[in-house]
Amino acid sequence: GSLSIWPNVNLVSNIGFREDSTHCKVENRWSNLSLNHLQDIKHPKFILRNKEADNYYFNHRQDGLLLLEKKKQNKFPRSILTQSQKAFTRILTKLKKVVKNILNR
Repeated sequence: GSLSIWPNVNLVSNIGFREDSTHCKVENRWSNLSLNHLQDIKHPKFILRNKEADNYYFNHRQDGLLLLEKKKQNKFPRSILTQSQKAFTRILTKLKKVVKNILNR
């Protein structure tokens, strides 16, 4: 299991959204995000899963809402959505074990 840190502000500037780009030929929702900087870094004494943040990340950053909508419209292969949901569930299960181990030290 592992944990990821997701900052509250955007820390990268995406360039290369042009017709001659390798992957990003057209602008999209990630192409013009404003660039921010970290202020003070505060390391927590312990780490807990933030279920609300996990759900937001899956729904808005991993296109979970789009996948669910396509599933409702039967426009998306069910197996791919099921695989995504199972993978996300496996990650959350591993994360719970890690947190439990940390809290029991």
